[in-house]
Amino acid sequence: MMNEQDYYLTKIGEECAEITQRIFKLFQFGPAEVEPGQLRSNLQRVHSEILDLEATLTLARERLTIPPRPDRFVEIVDKRRERMNKYKQLSVDLGRIEK
Repeated sequence: MMNEQDYYLTKIGEECAEITQRIFKLFQFGPAEVEPGQLRSNLQRVHSEILDLEATLTLARERLTIPPRPDRFVEIVDKRRERMNKYKQLSVDLGRIEK
């Protein structure tokens, strides 16, 4: 049986999986494609799933002992940006991403 923490962590995982699925659909069919029966493009649906994840994280923080963003959150984002840029440049150098 799940406890409340398990429930919220499961919901966070589900939202991450939904984002992953929508991103794969976007790459397979293109960002502007609208799936038959849907009203929004793949890119709009990715954005919607990201908002769902942000909302789920907010609800989890309200109910669980997940601390709020630390004071050094800007520093964490900066380090993440640096790391992502490093690997993006490697992908550019390997010809996997357009310059």
